[in-house]
Amino acid sequence: MPNMLNHRLRRASSGRAPVKVPLIGLMPLEALEDRFLLTAAPRIADIFADNRGMVTLTLDQPLNAATVTSKSARIYVSSKGKDRSANAAVSYSAARKQITLTAALAADTAYKVFLNSKLIKGANGSALDGEFRRWGRPTGNGKPGGDFYISANAAAANKLLARFYTSVGNIDVRFFSQTPLTVQNFLSYANAAGSSSGYSYDNTFIHRSVSSFVIQGGGFRVVSPGTTFDNTNIQSILQKPAVLNEPPSEKGTPGNIRGTIAMAKVGNDPNSATNQWFFNLADNRTNLDNQNGGFTVFGQITSAAGLAVMDKIAALKTSNLGSSSPFTDVPLMNNGQAAAARGSVEPKSDLVIVRRIATLMSVAGVRK
Repeated sequence: MPNMLNHRLRRASSGRAPVKVPLIGLMPLEALEDRFLLTAAPRIADIFADNRGMVTLTLDQPLNAATVTSKSARIYVSSKGKDRSANAAVSYSAARKQITLTAALAADTAYKVFLNSKLIKGANGSALDGEFRRWGRPTGNGKPGGDFYISANAAAANKLLARFYTSVGNIDVRFFSQTPLTVQNFLSYANAAGSSSGYSYDNTFIHRSVSSFVIQGGGFRVVSPGTTFDNTNIQSILQKPAVLNEPPSEKGTPGNIRGTIAMAKVGNDPNSATNQWFFNLADNRTNLDNQNGGFTVFGQITSAAGLAVMDKIAALKTSNLGSSSPFTDVPLMNNGQAAAARGSVEPKSDLVIVRRIATLMSVAGVRK
């Protein structure tokens, strides 16, 4: 086992009234009773609006993909007291039943999301049932028609939940309030853009994977365009000043157990963490809670789905893409089969890319 993680890591019987069944929200929906199914109106079951202008809306049934466009789905931002339409990319995944809107907004910018029920249709032609009722509930009133209109705003509590958008899938992480310095430092990289893009976690990749130990990222970015794995297409993330260590022994966090995220640092320097981070694949407390002052654990994966994504990454075969650290154990997509067939590594297709990391926004309904 490496001795350090360094910068190079939910009928009534006849005559009775129908029974009202509570609706379940933001988790996979229980089967709905026939009275709802008769409407066959698609509803939004889950919302993740992030603090950088990306919104993922998961529906309970498929849509007609042709009806999901930049005319039917929009993001608005306020300017001088007026709402204006933001330039947002709109896509729909039939496999995941998800609408994704992406606008390039500065971190924590308030915005609104609007879906037009006159335009967005289910696969069977039924109009969207989209009225927002409250967070944690499916949208609509059980009848086709009804626009989806919400506002998204930054809230301190929501900054503790972040989504890692990776090429293998999404990983949601709950940050620990006990480690404020580390969380603040991490978010300064996650939110970086524009003139600070050299410090950004956008388009970084998992550059190290050690079986039953850790997967590590946050140190290197894929530069676009480019098809070679060399210094013309792989760029180091700029480093901000090191953050003071917040070890589990002092902060009362769970320690380096499976599914937690911690900061990497230089050997023999407890206060050297900057940009690189790692997910613990196993219980590493015996080693990492004590070594080098204890590695700061500042968050934990929130769901089995997120753990499954972590494990998928860890299961990928690794390749030695450099004569020395940090690229001796790089995981490759499809176990490196495509790379082997072509005889070279193409970063954008072969590496496990972390496209962005962003925190959750608080959402509320908007009256038209």
